[in-house]
Amino acid sequence: MTTISASESASRRDGDAAEAQADARGYSSEAASPSAAVRNIVLVGPAGAGKTSVLEALMFEAGALKRLGSIEHGDTVGDHDSISRDLGHSINSTLSHLEAHGVHLNLIDTPGSMDFIGKSIAALSASDLVVIVVDTRTMHDPVLRRIARIAEDHNLPRMVVINKIDQGRDQRPLLANLGELFGPALRPIDLPNDHGHAVVDCFEGASGASDLGNVSSFHQRIIDQVVEVDDALMERYLSDGVLPPKPLHDAFEKALRSGHLVPLAFCSARECTGIKQLLADFITLAPCPTEGNPRPFEFPAGGSEPWRATCDPTLPLVAHAWKVAADPYVGRLATFRIHQGSLQRDAMIRIDGHKRAVRVAHLYRVQGRRLTEVEQLGAGDIGA
Repeated sequence: MTTISASESASRRDGDAAEAQADARGYSSEAASPSAAVRNIVLVGPAGAGKTSVLEALMFEAGALKRLGSIEHGDTVGDHDSISRDLGHSINSTLSHLEAHGVHLNLIDTPGSMDFIGKSIAALSASDLVVIVVDTRTMHDPVLRRIARIAEDHNLPRMVVINKIDQGRDQRPLLANLGELFGPALRPIDLPNDHGHAVVDCFEGASGASDLGNVSSFHQRIIDQVVEVDDALMERYLSDGVLPPKPLHDAFEKALRSGHLVPLAFCSARECTGIKQLLADFITLAPCPTEGNPRPFEFPAGGSEPWRATCDPTLPLVAHAWKVAADPYVGRLATFRIHQGSLQRDAMIRIDGHKRAVRVAHLYRVQGRRLTEVEQLGAGDIGA
C-alpha cells in the first residue's frame, strides 16, 4: 500500500522542478476567457497500465483528495462502482475534475479491457487531449494500438505516459514498441532518473543525466521536432541556437495539435513520482477548448459538409452527451461536453432537433460518484 508520506516525499523531490517548468513556459493563471482556463483530458490505454492510479495521484497532488486511494483497497475516485472494485479494473468511464494554478481540469478515466473499449471511444469526443497510459507489461496489448489509431483518425492530439517506472524494469523495449507505433513524432518531454524514483525535464532542460542516457540528446530531438512546424522559428533556432519560451511553447502546441508531436512523459502513480511534472504539463502544454481541434458534427439528413462549433459562450448552445447512465439517486444521468454556448440550470433546450423543448432541472459537476449542483456551465466545459 502506498503511504501518504511516500507520496509527499516524491512530491517534495519533484516540486521545485515543476514550479520552474510553469515559470519557464511563461504560464499565467490570468486566462483570456473562462474557456481558456479549461483542460479536457481523457486517460485511455490497456487494462492494468494504471490509468485510475494516475488519475488518483493527479487529484491528490492538486489537493482534490485528502488521501491517496488504491485499486487494492477499492477506494479510488475512478473505480467507484461495486463491480469495478470487485474486478480490480474499470468497466465504465468516470468523470472527475480538479483545480490547479487557476486552471480547471476535467479528467476522464476509461476502461482498458477490449470488452469495454466502446466506452473509451465514446469519451474521446469530449476531450481535447488523449493521454495514452502504458507500462512495460501492457505494451503489446491490442487496445494500445487500436485506441491510438482511433484518436489519430479523430484528429485528436495525443500524449503517452509510461507508468510504473519505479518497478525497475528496462524501459527500452517499450520505447522501441512505442516508436514503431507513433513514429518520429514520439518525443520525451521528461526522462526517468535515479532508477525510476525521479524524473528529469528534457524539454526546457538541456543537460544532465537520466536512466535512459544524456539529457542533452533527448532535448535536441524534441526541439528539432517542435521547430519543424514553424519555418521562421527554425531559422531563428539555427542562427541563434536558443529560443525564448513563448515562441517555443506556441510551436509545441501547434505541433501537438497537428499530430507532428506526440509528447512522452514518465511517472509512477503509486509513488507520485513525476506526477507534479505531469500536472504542470497538462496545465501549460495541453490545449484548452479554444485551442483544440474542434469536433465535427454531421447532420442526420446527410449531404452536407461536417459542421464545427465555435467555443464561444455567447453563441447558441451546442452540446453532446457522450455518456448516459442510470444513477441510483438521481435517475437517468447524461454526461455531456458543451462545444458552443453555455447552459444554465432550468434552461429549456432542444435535443436532436426535436421541436419540443425540455427543461434542464439539474446541472452537475461530477467527481466520480459525487455530484455537485451548479447554476451554469460554459463553453468547453463538461458536466452532467
